[in-house]
Formats: sequence, C-alpha cells, structure tokens
Amino acid sequence: MVPSLLERKYPRGFAGAIVATGGTLGVMIPPSILLILYGVITGVSITGLFMAALLPGLLIGVGLILFVHIMCRIKGVHAEESRFNFANLMVSVRRGILAILAPIIILGGIYSGIFTPTESAVVAAVYGIIVAMFVYKELTPRGLWESVKETMSITGRLGIIWAVSTAYGEVMAMYQIPSMLSEWLMSITRNPYVIWLLICVFLTFMGCIMNSISQVIIFTPIFAPVVQAVGIDLVHFAIIFVLNAEIGFLTPPLGTNLFVAMDQAKCSLGEISRAVIPFILFHISLCQTGICLCPLGILSNRMFEVFFCCLIFFHLQCIIPFCHFSRIRILIQKIAERRSKNQQKQKQEQKHFPSSANQLL
Repeated sequence: MVPSLLERKYPRGFAGAIVATGGTLGVMIPPSILLILYGVITGVSITGLFMAALLPGLLIGVGLILFVHIMCRIKGVHAEESRFNFANLMVSVRRGILAILAPIIILGGIYSGIFTPTESAVVAAVYGIIVAMFVYKELTPRGLWESVKETMSITGRLGIIWAVSTAYGEVMAMYQIPSMLSEWLMSITRNPYVIWLLICVFLTFMGCIMNSISQVIIFTPIFAPVVQAVGIDLVHFAIIFVLNAEIGFLTPPLGTNLFVAMDQAKCSLGEISRAVIPFILFHISLCQTGICLCPLGILSNRMFEVFFCCLIFFHLQCIIPFCHFSRIRILIQKIAERRSKNQQKQKQEQKHFPSSANQLL
C-alpha cells in the first residue's frame, strides 16, 4: 500500500503514518488476540466481546477514512481525477480474485478450527508465495530471497524490542508494581471518570515501553476489579483498553507499526513520528468519547443499545477531533479582533488627547 501512496505524491512520513494507523484496527476487529486474552483472564464471554468490538471497529475505520481525507485536503494531496466505473471494478476483481481469497481462506480456517491464528500466518505466507510465483508470475526467486532478507531484518529488530518489553513486564510483576498501583487508585478516588482518566493515561504511557499482549496479561487482573468496584462494565472497559493498546502501536520507542511502516516508506523515525501525531490525537479523542458514553450502558448484551450507542460513538469520534480546532480558531480570531479594536481606541484617544489638553489651557 505504501508504494501506491508514494506514486500519488503522498509525503513519505504521512504515507507511513496512514498504513501504521490502519494496521492498529487488527486488534479491535475480531478475531482479536487481545480480546481473547482479556476474555480468558476476566471470564467475560469472548463472543460478547467480539460482538461489542465489531461495530466500533468498523466505525473507527470509517472515521479514519474521513480523517485522512481531511488531512489530505490540509496537506494539499489530491487524488487522481477519475470517475467510478463498475466495469473497471469487475475487471480488477477478476484479476485479483486470488488475492481477495487470501483473507477469506485465513479467517475461514481460523473460525473453522483448521489452524490457529499463529499457523494462519504460515498459511498466508505460503499461499502468497505460490500465487505470486506460479499464477501472477511477478515474484522471481531473487525477489523471494530479497523479501526473506527484508522480513528477517524487520523481524529481528521487532524481536529485540518485544524481548525487552516482555522482560520489563516481568520485572514489574516481580516487584508487584501493578498491585501497588491498584491500591493507590482506590485510595485516592472512587469517581469512575477520574479512574478512567488515570487508567488511560497510564496505559498510554506504558504503551510506549511495553507491548500490548504484556499489558493485557499484567494489567487486566489489576484494573478489572477496580473498574468493577466503581460500576464500569467489563466489556466497556475492554473496548477502551484495546483503544489504548492501539495507541501503543504508534508511540515510539516501542511503536511496532511505526518501525514496519518506516521501512516500507523509506523514511526516518523522526519523520514518521511527527506525521503520526494527529492520528494519536484522533485515538485519544476516541478514548474520551468512550469514557463519556459510560453512563449510557454502552456495549451491553442488548443489540439495540449496542447499535444506538455505536452510532453516537461514530458521530462523536468524527466531530471531536475537529470541533476543538475550529473552536480554538474562532477564539483566536475573536481575541485578535478585540486586540485590534483596543488598539484603534487607544490611537483615537491619543489623537483627541492633545486637542482636549489645548482647550483646557
């Protein structure tokens, strides 16, 4: 995807940030490993978690599309001027039918129990090699070897990062830091909104130095009793937890998605880190929206409430990132107008002051 964005004159950092952010949706939309781990640890129905996460995940995806569209307008990136043609679409689908079948085979194999999610990666790799080499004939043995070397390089760097992150989680568990944190939270407040805020800030910070799986395994048993004690639904908490985990994929120095997208876009870590800041703020606004929906009984077992609250979720998540900027811009304009009016009044007073003084004399 990154090469196609670069062909359309997208800035390298921005192209990498788009792909890195889009990759975070995998932990929200089922089948999500994080939700499975969360359900096993807390005893919450995994099917219920999947049902609760499906609509928010899809709506977040649509929200990201709108967000990228607005960012492209701001950056002056214009799409190709071409009208939609159904015949061309069918031709493209016919040509790429084998590539389209890949996710169907993978998800179908996982849901049917033929292979595990980990084994599905091997199936996807073998399927892709066979199709690319013997059907499309676009992959040569030399190209395959270059792909293997690049994959080994990326996997090696990510392996070092994940090893250090896992060791850090083990050290925290050894010194009982999560238990101390839980006791501290309950000692300072029982306000659910304050608890939400403190947990989100903590998870966002930990996402910079700890991988998402370690966060779920270590912090879920600690925070679950705390949020239950203040009346927060565990399914609702799972969605916000996963949203914070998505932020962790985008924040250096861990930022797994950043390193992968950086290699694809051929840009520096600083360049892609600057480009991803608006997307991080977008995810933070989603967490704020999810917290604000706490009193509505969101993500309960009744599908009508789930659908209704997800519509509100989608509406707010599209508006919040931009309404604040527009309000700030309007406020700045009003302040500037007031300053100009005050300056004009002062000039007028200075002009009239000498004449009034002469009259008094």
